[in-house]
Amino acid sequence: MQLWNDYEGKTIADTYSLGQLLRPEGRSALFALPQGAEAPAVIRLTESINDEGLILSNWKRVSEVHQENLVEIKRFGETTFEGTPLTYAVMESTDANLADLLKERPLTVAETTQVATSLVPALCALHDRGLIHGEINAAHVVAVGETVKLRTDCVRPCILHPDDAVDCQKLIQRDIHDLATLILRALTLETMLKPGLKLPAPFDKIVVNGISGAWGLAEISAALTPPAAPRPAAETTPQAVAAATARVENAASAAAPVQASPTATDPLHYQRRIQNSTVRVHPHMKLWIALGAVAVVILGVLIRGISSSPHGTQAAEATPATQTTHQAVTRPSVPTAATPAHAALATPMAPGPQTAAAANHLQPGWYVVAYTFNRVGDAAKRATAIAERYPGFHPQVITPNGSKPYLVALAGPVTRPDAESIQRRARQSGLPRDTFVRNYKGY
Repeated sequence: MQLWNDYEGKTIADTYSLGQLLRPEGRSALFALPQGAEAPAVIRLTESINDEGLILSNWKRVSEVHQENLVEIKRFGETTFEGTPLTYAVMESTDANLADLLKERPLTVAETTQVATSLVPALCALHDRGLIHGEINAAHVVAVGETVKLRTDCVRPCILHPDDAVDCQKLIQRDIHDLATLILRALTLETMLKPGLKLPAPFDKIVVNGISGAWGLAEISAALTPPAAPRPAAETTPQAVAAATARVENAASAAAPVQASPTATDPLHYQRRIQNSTVRVHPHMKLWIALGAVAVVILGVLIRGISSSPHGTQAAEATPATQTTHQAVTRPSVPTAATPAHAALATPMAPGPQTAAAANHLQPGWYVVAYTFNRVGDAAKRATAIAERYPGFHPQVITPNGSKPYLVALAGPVTRPDAESIQRRARQSGLPRDTFVRNYKGY
C-alpha cells in the first residue's frame, strides 16, 4: 500500500479525483473532493482486509438515517487502486472539526451547550435504529455551515447476532460515557474527572452521571432543556372580571368615543348613531370593539416609531453588505460566551491583505502544508492563529490551482531538506501530525 500522501491527485473508481489529504486515520484517510458532481465533498478511503462487505453494509444502513446533526454519506462503494483493495464513502464537506479548536482553547458554556444539544439527538437517531457510533471524540464532531454534526462513517449495528442483545445496552452506554467525556474535555481540556474539578450547571450533573452510567440520553436531554417559566394564574373572581371589563370599556372610550345608550325595549343591546344610521351592538361585542381600537392605536405608534427612527433604513440597507462580507471568512479565535459552538468551529472573518496576495500567486518550490480549507477566509484565520502562537514558522496561504483548496503553508518555498526540517519542527511544536511536504510548480 502507498503512503496516503501519494494518493493526492489520483482518481479513484474512475470517478473521484482526489484533492488534498485532510486527515490520515491509520488504515483510512480523508481527502477533499474539489471537483466532480459531488463537489465540494470529503471522501474516506479505507484499505480492505476482507471486511469490505461489512463496511459497505454499515454505510448503507447509516445512509438511510436522516437527521440534521448526522453527516450525510452521499455515495459509497469498493474499488482497487494499483493492486490495493479499497472501500470509499463520499460525505458532505465540512468546514472544521472540534479537535482542531480544542488545540487552541476550551469551549465556553454556550458553545458546549450547542455541541451537546446537537449530539444528543444525533445519538438518539442512531440508537433508535439499532446503531451505535463507537468513536465519539472531538475529531468526529464537525461544523457543516451553521450546524454541528457527528461523523457517521464509523457507525455500526449494535446487534450483529442474536446472542449480542445482552451486550447491546453496554455499547449504547459506552456511547453515552464517551459523550460525557467529550463534554468534560470541551469545557476543561481534561479527559478524566479530577477531585476538586468544578463544572458549571447543568454539565456538573451530566458529566458525572453520564460517565458513571447513571444517566441515559433522555436524562441528559432533560438536563439540557431549561424549565419553562411558570405562567401566572388567570384571574377568575367576579371582582377581577368586573375590573377587566371596566378597563376594556375605558380603553374603548379613549380610543374611539361613541355615544351609547340602552334602549327601553331591548336592554341586551345598545344603540349608537353614526352618520344618521343606527347600529345595534350586543354587550359581548364591546370586548372585541375595545381590543380592536387598542390594536389600532398601538399599530399607529409602532409605524410612527419605525418611520421616524434614523437607524431603521440604514440597518436594513446595511444587512446585505454585512452578509456579503461574512461569507468569505472563519471562526474567531476568542468568541464571546454567547457565541454558539458552530460559530466557534466555523465563523467567518475577513482575510488580510497578505493572505490575498499569497493566495493570488504561487511560486514554485517545496512547501510544508499544515492545514487545508475550502474558503480563503478560513485559511487566513488559521494562518493568523499560527503566526500568533508560532511566529517562527511564518505561515502563509497558498493555492496550487488559483482557487480552492486553500492551504496553510509554513514558510516556503524552500528546498526539500529545509521543508522536511520544518515539518519535523512543526510536529514537535504541536502542529498536526499529518503536516506534509510537497513540491508545487507555481502558476
